[in-house]
Amino acid sequence: MRVVPTSGSAFIGCWLSDPCNKYFGRRGVIFISAIFLILTPIGGAVSQNWEQLFVTRLLMGIGMGLKGSTTPIFAAENSPAAIRGALVMTWQFWTAFGAWNNHPILPYYC
Repeated sequence: MRVVPTSGSAFIGCWLSDPCNKYFGRRGVIFISAIFLILTPIGGAVSQNWEQLFVTRLLMGIGMGLKGSTTPIFAAENSPAAIRGALVMTWQFWTAFGAWNNHPILPYYC
């Protein structure tokens, strides 16, 4: 169950980001991914069996993939040239920091 969001992100969300960006624009895709990322934890909390939890975590992965591939592009397009690289790399840094910070805690929850 732990890898379902990552799989949904890699195999579905990232691939959907290009057509979604074309049809909804960057802000629209960020809004849609935010809706996915707000509603799926609530759906996971009220799920009654593993199939429902699987679907909510897969939808969370799709939202993560949309967000992860759209947000840096949106930040780069809207930032001044002097800080563009630093801003995009700071977003990537904090994403990696969150994953690193979660690593020592994760075995206690499995």
